[in-house]
Amino acid sequence: MPDLEQKDFPDEQKEFLIEKIKEKPVNKKKLIRRTIITVSMAVIFGLVACVTFLVLEPVISNWLYPEEEPEIQTVEFPEDKEEMLPEDMLAENLPTESPEPSPSPSPSPVPESGEPGEDGEEGEEYVQLGREQVQEILSQVTFDLNHYRQLYSALSHYGNELSRYVVTVTAVTSNIDWFNSVQESRYQCSGVIVSENGLELLILTDYSAIKSAERLLLTFYDNSQLEAQLKQYNEATNLAVLSVPLEGLSDAVKGGTKEQTEDPERPGSPEQNGQPGGQAEPASLGQNGQPGGQAEPDGHGQDTQLGEPNGQAETGIQAPDDQPETEGQEDSEEQAYQLPIATFGYSNSRSLVGTPVIAIGSPMGTSNSVSYGMITSSSSAISTADRNYKLLMTDIIGSQNASGVLFDLQGRVIGIITNYKIGSDMRNLITAYGITDLQKTVEKMSNAAPIAYLGIKGGDVPKEANQEMGVPFGAYVEEFDMDSPAMLAGIQPGDVIIAIGEKTVNSFSEYSNALMDLEPGQTVDVTVMRQAQEEYKEMEFNIELGGVR
Repeated sequence: MPDLEQKDFPDEQKEFLIEKIKEKPVNKKKLIRRTIITVSMAVIFGLVACVTFLVLEPVISNWLYPEEEPEIQTVEFPEDKEEMLPEDMLAENLPTESPEPSPSPSPSPVPESGEPGEDGEEGEEYVQLGREQVQEILSQVTFDLNHYRQLYSALSHYGNELSRYVVTVTAVTSNIDWFNSVQESRYQCSGVIVSENGLELLILTDYSAIKSAERLLLTFYDNSQLEAQLKQYNEATNLAVLSVPLEGLSDAVKGGTKEQTEDPERPGSPEQNGQPGGQAEPASLGQNGQPGGQAEPDGHGQDTQLGEPNGQAETGIQAPDDQPETEGQEDSEEQAYQLPIATFGYSNSRSLVGTPVIAIGSPMGTSNSVSYGMITSSSSAISTADRNYKLLMTDIIGSQNASGVLFDLQGRVIGIITNYKIGSDMRNLITAYGITDLQKTVEKMSNAAPIAYLGIKGGDVPKEANQEMGVPFGAYVEEFDMDSPAMLAGIQPGDVIIAIGEKTVNSFSEYSNALMDLEPGQTVDVTVMRQAQEEYKEMEFNIELGGVR
């Protein structure tokens, strides 16, 4: 194909081929719209970033710098020691070298005021009174209605001081009636504050009263309320331990701040007790129902006095001793709080019978009731699997639904009121578990720790049986629970447990304490003595312990 020859065209014909590039006009509306969209997206991104940072910052901080959470402290009660008898205590407090009593009724010479006595201390006077002088002084003392009023006024004042250790437990349950209406039922019993673990306040109370509760409310002595949780229970004793957070307690329950401590209307304030920091002063009998007052003349020209000849009329009732006085008591205002935790006494004393007691809580079946009496018997016991609990009988007539605490006149808990497994003839008399036998169980429940279970019931070997029949000392097995670890291992009634693991057992209480130191599921060697014809032979069983609630 022949090449096309390029031809020249005139300039007039080439004008249509010339292009002129013009700038595109700016669309201001579209530009504004895009600007707004960009700014909006930036704001949204910033907000999302802020929210994400706020949400993740604590998580990342805890991951990079983990904080140590407060640990729950283990609750431990001090070991019980047998208390001294009053006569032993008196003999110990008397001076070792005292002058012989003079047969004449006249008092022995008294050192002048300011002169040193026999012990080198100045300003002390010693007077030796004869029997006739004591009888003469006592014959001048007359008791009338005022003294009776003063005594009960002092007891009432003392009961009010002890009420801060007791709480009212309200068990709340909900039921639906025939018309599909929800009805709320409330049942109340009493509990006692036994300890704290750094995070929670622990309360010991009745288990049957709260067993079916949906909610538990605690009412403290200042009428403040907190919702409680069930920490642990023990069906053998029908007792339970509840817990409430310490941070939820009111200042009055915690012990009060300086302003509250100085409030004369608050129980335990200095104006009421006479000591700084709310420390309770020992209650004493005074005139007109006022503790600690001076006695007035009795109309016979003699000053009617109770107690010591110096005019102070004291009842012998002491304030609770769970807050001992120290040298730094003057600075007690700097201490923020003092929790009202009850002190345990000793309930295995040989001289417990006849001890005056105060029942506080619900001895009459209603909350905030109180009654006075004394212990009439301490020889009974409730036998449960692996441990026995002493029962304290009193002469206080109360309700069959009684609950609460027995306090002695030193402000110590010596019994937890119970009607569980009590005979029908004793239903209206206040009966309590001895706190000493109960202490290990309460300690386990306070720590929410399981209790090891072997499953035997028994007692101590009498001294006569050991001497006359050759029965070795130890935990005597009277019976065992069906399908218990003891039964499955082959332990029989009549056996005497003399050792658990490496611990020697000489009594049933030692057996119970040794078992308390073990854990469910643990395998332990149990050494028993079994009678074979006329002698006892040693046998050893390897037993895996169970658990009990």
